[in-house]
Order: sequence, then structure tokens, then C-alpha cells
Amino acid sequence: MGKKSTSEIKIEGETSLFSERIRRAQGASRSGNWRAFKEIFQEDKKDLLKDLDLFKNTAINVATRSDSPQLLKELLEMLPEQERWVAFTKKSCEGNTLLHEIVLICKVVEMADVVLDFEKKMPWPLPEAAAEEEEEEKGRPLLERKNSKGETPLFRAAKYENLKMVIHLAKAAAAQPQSDTKIHLRSDTRTILHASINVQSFDGNLDERYEIEGYDSFELFRPPSTDLETSHQHDDKPPTSGLSRINYDAWKYLARA
Repeated sequence: MGKKSTSEIKIEGETSLFSERIRRAQGASRSGNWRAFKEIFQEDKKDLLKDLDLFKNTAINVATRSDSPQLLKELLEMLPEQERWVAFTKKSCEGNTLLHEIVLICKVVEMADVVLDFEKKMPWPLPEAAAEEEEEEKGRPLLERKNSKGETPLFRAAKYENLKMVIHLAKAAAAQPQSDTKIHLRSDTRTILHASINVQSFDGNLDERYEIEGYDSFELFRPPSTDLETSHQHDDKPPTSGLSRINYDAWKYLARA
């Protein structure tokens, strides 16, 4: 009789952390078979809000890895409104919401739009869905919610160099009624500018940075004109040294935040 493979050996009394359906969904996500992933949750839509991994990410969170706005929209539409709000606000073990996951993983900015568009259509108040939320976050817009490190989704996008998402969410944040834009400028330990410098954010994206020229309503990044290291003005081209790629006006503004 042949030996059993390691995957076939089962310790007596061992129980799986995940159901058979969740394990199938895990396999579909690992292989990038998002059609099968969706079909699995059509069998029981309640599983969409269950933990799909050890980091307490739901199936909705994991679906962001597809970078497909259509898939995300279809999965969210499978949930009733109350449970949809739970999908938006439920946090992983690191305190990340659905938007926090989107800005880390996704390059397609419309992924964030799917969530923000649903948020606009949500009826208020949502007493049942909001019952498990932290008291200080109840009623707070999704863009202004922070993870365990005190980072909003916009802050996290800057931290991980997702420039297109920074521009997109900055505009969305500035357009929100009674928006507290300064909430995005600082985490528990540092400013958004320090976070972007620490990972050399945007160093390879100077051309893209000019897309936000004149975007004064939020004042995160304007086209740089002053070299912070030499205080020398460059009228013909932006500075190219590491720290000086951040605009001097933005530096002064964020340093006061």
C-alpha cells in the first residue's frame, strides 16, 4: 500500500477552520477564476460576509484582487442593503475596510467608485448595520474611516504609491459635503508626506503628477517648483532629487497638519 501524501494525512480530531464552500472559493481566488468564485457564493450569499482567510478578509475583500469593478458590483448587489453596509465597514484583523483593500491592490480607480456610489444610495439611518461599528466611526463617511494604524484609504494609497488612486480619492474627498479633508493628512505616527517620502512614492511618476495641476481644493501635491534641498527655483523643469520631488508649498501645508 502506497504512502499517503502530506495533504491527505489528517490528524485525528482535526477540524477545518473553513467550510467546504469557503475552501472552494479560496482555490478559485488563488487561480484567478473569478467566474467560479462568484458562482460559489451564489449557492449561499451569506458566505460573502464570512472570513475567507486568516486575516479576516471577507469574500468581498478578496474579490478586489480581480481589479474588476463589474465583479465587485455584482457581488455587492447579491447582498441586501443592511448587509452591504457591513461589507463596506467590516474590518480585517489589521483594521482595514473594503476601501483600504482597494487602494492597496487595485489599479483601476473605478473599483473605489463602485463602493462610493453604493454609499451615496444607502438609506439613512442604518441602525442594525451600524450596531457593531465603533462609536467614533458611526455616521462617518467610508473615505474617512481609519485602520488600526490610523490611516484613511487616501493616506494608504499615498503610502503604497498608488498615485492614480490618490488623485481620484482626493477629488472624491474634497467633493463630499462637510468633508474633513485634514483627516487624511496624518496617521497615528506620521504625516501623509512622511509616508510617501519613506517609500519614495511617486518618484517614477512625474508625468502623471502634472495631471493634478491647479488642484487647489485639496492641496496634497501640486507640480513642484522649488528644490527643498537647495532652495533653488526651477522654472523650466521640476526638481529631480528625491525629497525635492514633493512640492514646497505642499510640504509647508502638510507640516502644519
